[in-house]
Amino acid sequence: MEKKKVWLTYKEEARHFIELQEQAKEISVRYDRAAAHFQPLEKQIAEKEKTLQNTEHALRLQREKFNQKMGSLNQEFFRVDAYKQKMETYAAELQTQRLAERKRIENENNFRQQISNLENEMEELNEQEHSVGDRLREVDLKLKEISPQETAVAQRKHQVTEEMRRIRNEIVEYQSKIKNIEDVDRNRLNMLRGEGLTPIYHAVIWLRENKNKFRAPIYEPPLISLSVKNSAMAMYVENSIGFNDLKAFFCENKDDMNDLMKILREEKNLAINVVHSPRNDNEPSTSEFQPRMAISDLKKLGFYSFLRELFVGPEPVVRYLCKMYKVHNIPVGDHTTYENFGVIRDQYGSLFPTFFGDNKLISIRTSRYRRDAITQVSEVRPSRFLGQSVDVHALQQLRATIAELEQRMAEAKSAHDAICEEETVINRTRENLLQQKRSCQAIAANRRVVVSRLERIRNQLRISAKDAIDLDAEERNVKQKCGVSVRTFCGKMKDLSAIVEQLLVLDREREALHIFIDILRLEIRLWQTQLAHKKEQIKVLKDEKDAADRLAREAKLKAKQAQEDCFRVLRIRHREELPHDLREEFDTLPATIPELDDAIGSANARIQLMGRADEQIVRDYEEREILIQQLTEKIYNLNNRASTMKEKMEKLKGEFLPPLLDLVSRINNSFGRYYASMKCAGEVCLFTGEGNNGDDFKNYGIKIRVKYRSSEPLLDLSANHHSGGERAVATALYMLAMQELTQVPFRCVDEINQGMDPINERRVFDLLVETACRETSAQYFLLTPKLLPGLDYSPNMKIHFVQNGEFVCNEWKIDKHLQAIRAMNG
Repeated sequence: MEKKKVWLTYKEEARHFIELQEQAKEISVRYDRAAAHFQPLEKQIAEKEKTLQNTEHALRLQREKFNQKMGSLNQEFFRVDAYKQKMETYAAELQTQRLAERKRIENENNFRQQISNLENEMEELNEQEHSVGDRLREVDLKLKEISPQETAVAQRKHQVTEEMRRIRNEIVEYQSKIKNIEDVDRNRLNMLRGEGLTPIYHAVIWLRENKNKFRAPIYEPPLISLSVKNSAMAMYVENSIGFNDLKAFFCENKDDMNDLMKILREEKNLAINVVHSPRNDNEPSTSEFQPRMAISDLKKLGFYSFLRELFVGPEPVVRYLCKMYKVHNIPVGDHTTYENFGVIRDQYGSLFPTFFGDNKLISIRTSRYRRDAITQVSEVRPSRFLGQSVDVHALQQLRATIAELEQRMAEAKSAHDAICEEETVINRTRENLLQQKRSCQAIAANRRVVVSRLERIRNQLRISAKDAIDLDAEERNVKQKCGVSVRTFCGKMKDLSAIVEQLLVLDREREALHIFIDILRLEIRLWQTQLAHKKEQIKVLKDEKDAADRLAREAKLKAKQAQEDCFRVLRIRHREELPHDLREEFDTLPATIPELDDAIGSANARIQLMGRADEQIVRDYEEREILIQQLTEKIYNLNNRASTMKEKMEKLKGEFLPPLLDLVSRINNSFGRYYASMKCAGEVCLFTGEGNNGDDFKNYGIKIRVKYRSSEPLLDLSANHHSGGERAVATALYMLAMQELTQVPFRCVDEINQGMDPINERRVFDLLVETACRETSAQYFLLTPKLLPGLDYSPNMKIHFVQNGEFVCNEWKIDKHLQAIRAMNG
């Protein structure tokens, strides 16, 4: 059955191919017949288009001629207009001269009228001048009489005024002395300026004017805010508190402390100290700081008070002093205390490690090495700031002197008022006389003005007569010029008429060419429409022809494939007849392909029913199909989640990476600058990991690359490539590069120069001094067991040597060392 199906398929495809081939030939004949009809029409359209091109060329030539003539016409118009404007100019000049002559005549008449009026006025002034001479001499005589009186009154007034000024200055001076004595606060402020603490003075003045800018109260330094009850006790208070804390400002709020340091240190460039002493429940109050023994139990040793009881001040300041300096537990005694300090050290040394005896400060410390008690006795320095007091006797004397000066001031003022009244009467008399004199002088001055005006107007009249214009002669001259211009104007108008006629002819010819071109274009458009319609028709035939050819080719390929399949299945050669036995066998089978398909399907079904299918294989297939579907959905969901997370990561990366790169770039600039100053090279960059995976943020870090020799490239900082000293140099310079980006009250570095060679240690030390000694830099602490000799030190640095240990000499002769240093410094 399969073989007969192949044979019938071959026969059916061959028959179908022959039908399509005949149909394609028929359509091709119809297409060739239709294509031959529109060739004459295309030839006619080409001829018309050539005629159109020639006509358009002629039109362009005609347009150029027309434009040339139009240019000539415009030039002639300009020439005619120039002659017209010239004639108008002649007429305008003549009219201007007529108006000027009329104005000149009016001015002459006006001048004559003014001269007449001024001559009449001169006659009146001549008569008045004779009568005012005697009166003027009389006024001058009276003015000379009152002049000595004015001088005497002015001298007496000056003497009284000077006396009043002197008394007033003395009163102000004495009042200032009283205020200076009474104002201890102001005295202390002035003492700050005198003691070289000008920044503290300016900071206090600024704080008093800007207290409302802070959240909580800010207290002035103890130099100003503490008040000692007895000025003799001030030296004990000053010797017990560190000078940096004596001049420090106290803040209850930490944000206020930061704002105050930023304003005064960075913006005002004032070197000040600020202490944070919070007021909250976690901090003890001043009343909770109590001495370890009552003062009554210590009086037998000469103690009479604790240091805390000798002064008063703001609660946060006192609390800080109790906490830091234990002022509540420092007893103060007289000379008896100093004489018995051995007993005090043995019995009370652990309770009172610091106490005062007369003018001595005794400190008891325990050695860290031998656990022995070490007693240090030092002189109490005199008070510099807190020992101010008021001189009452001086105040009484100054107030009595001011009362006496005020009495003298009142008497001088009464005398001054009387002199002022006398001066007013004299000034009034003098002013009346001067008014009379000015009236007499005004008459003479008015006569001089009239004489000057009369002479000036007469000169103007003479000048006007010289400027007279002959209007008749000017009019004849203008008529002569206009006549010449009119004749030339008429000739130009004739030339214009000829050019206009030529333009009309050219315009008519151009219009005719336009019409002919429009007719040609209309005909061409009509024939092109017909041709397009015919081409559209033949396009349909062309599409049918192409479709028929394509179907014929496809059918040919199918027939050829069916033929090859048939010869292969039936095992016969090309153009060989079907064997007789096959032909007889085919006759017994169905005659059509559908009937053969049904028969083949029935046979396959019987074959399948002959065996039994494995149900387990079917179930496995269904389960795997379900599993494949589930895995496909899971992969789709994971891809969606991965896309969402990637977008979120890109957004976060865009928020933090640019500022991070900017920060690293700023560090790199400073780091490279420091290395360049050392004749080396170095850079700092952001490390994002190996390979192209730049989104694995756990690999991010800072990479430092340095080069200490010109012959080697930049290498990553590591123990494999660099020595310990080179790594220490890189660490120090990296720290210096970063510190410019942060603001802190102080920085502390411990033994950073260990392991460096002398050259690099010197370079790093110079950079550290340059950075730390800037006015805007924070306080810097460098801890080191040794320093190189011959280093450059800044005046803004302070060096502290810590002397401690079992073999340290305890008998230092400080005065001898100071004398040697002064001798070296000259």
